[in-house]
Amino acid sequence: MWASYETYAAPVPWGFLVHSLEHGGVVLAYDPSSRAASEIQAAFAALISAHGADPICRDQIWMSRIIVVPAHDLASPIAAVAWEHTYEATCLDVPSLTAFVEAHYGHGPEDLCAPGEDASRTGWCP
Repeated sequence: MWASYETYAAPVPWGFLVHSLEHGGVVLAYDPSSRAASEIQAAFAALISAHGADPICRDQIWMSRIIVVPAHDLASPIAAVAWEHTYEATCLDVPSLTAFVEAHYGHGPEDLCAPGEDASRTGWCP
């Protein structure tokens, strides 16, 4: 199962996120201990809104195949991951982050928009 395309308050195991990438999703991750965490989260939300609705997701409750997660294991405070591509930044640069998302969104080997799973309340792994 892959992670649902949404914003999470707690970390999601990377295996679920990689499966979402396979479906053309993009993961926006941030270090929640960063002093700029709230600014980063706001920028991610604005990026998702500006990205607009994904035509193949029209029958779903979410607009796009973008996931936002806090991640304590990042090498940089900001990261974006798409199928076979990564982006890392030490500070928020909205134009370059947006360019990354636009260049790599929807390019997974299984380009589909189907419901994933949000197991954050019950535990991701049994």
